[in-house]
Amino acid sequence: MGDLSQLQHLYIAANNFSGLIPQSIGNLRGLTILDASSNGFSGHIPQTISNMSSLEYLRLDINYFSGTPSFFV
Repeated sequence: MGDLSQLQHLYIAANNFSGLIPQSIGNLRGLTILDASSNGFSGHIPQTISNMSSLEYLRLDINYFSGTPSFFV
C-alpha cells in the first residue's frame, strides 16, 4: 500500500475489511481523502497517519478501533 505515492483519494468504505490498518498507510503522503468507514478494522489507528500532510478528509468511524491515537491528544 505504501508504494502508491501519487494516490490522492482512497475510498474503501463498507467493504468488510478487517484486521489492522497497516503502518505503511502513512507513506501515502499525497492522499487528500481517506474514507475507511464501515468496515471491521480493529486495533489502534496507526500513528503514521499523522505523516499524511496533505490529508483534508479522514473518516474512520464504524470500525472496532481501541485506544486513543496520540496524534489526537
